[in-house]
Parts: sequence; C-alpha cells; structure tokens
Amino acid sequence: NEEKEKNVKVNRKLKDKRSNEKEMMEQLTKCKLDLVDAREELSIRDCELDKKDVEIDQLKTRVVNQETLCMEGQCMYGAELVSRASKAKNEFSRLKTELELNEEKVASRK
Repeated sequence: NEEKEKNVKVNRKLKDKRSNEKEMMEQLTKCKLDLVDAREELSIRDCELDKKDVEIDQLKTRVVNQETLCMEGQCMYGAELVSRASKAKNEFSRLKTELELNEEKVASRK
C-alpha cells in the first residue's frame, strides 16, 4: 500500500513536471512568435525612417534651390536697378544739355 502511494506521488510529480514543461514550451513558442512580430515591426519602421530620410534630403535640396533662385533674383533685380539708374542719369544729362542749348538759343535771339 505504501508502495502504491509512493507511485501515485511520483506519478503526480511527473505529471506536474510534464505539465510545467508543456506550459514552458508554449510560453517559449509564444515568445518566439512575439520576437518574429517585433522584428517585422522593426523592419517596417526602418523602411519608414528611410523614406523620411529621403523626404528630408529632398526638402533640403528644395530649400537650397530656392535660396539659390532668391540670390539670383536679387542679383538680377539689383542689376536691373543699376541699369535703370544709369539710363535715368543719361536721360537727365541729355535733357540738361538740351535745356542749356535752348537757353543759349533764346539768349542769342535777344
């Protein structure tokens, strides 16, 4: 009878041990699946970050291009102003000379 009770206890312990092992294997499998999911998520996020890096580089290029266009525009506008000022100065000189000639003509008629 004692032997039987010992066998029952040993069998229970073995059964509990097998149950624990099964539970641990299930947990291990779940952890492995979670790891695979996490790696996939990481890969997706890496791709998204790469896309954002490309977008940032494109925006930086656009900013540089706009700055260049603005600088060129300012230079062109400045050159245009200088040209207009020069033309206005020449026109003023011409009109002044013409006025002086007309004044001389009027003075010579008197």
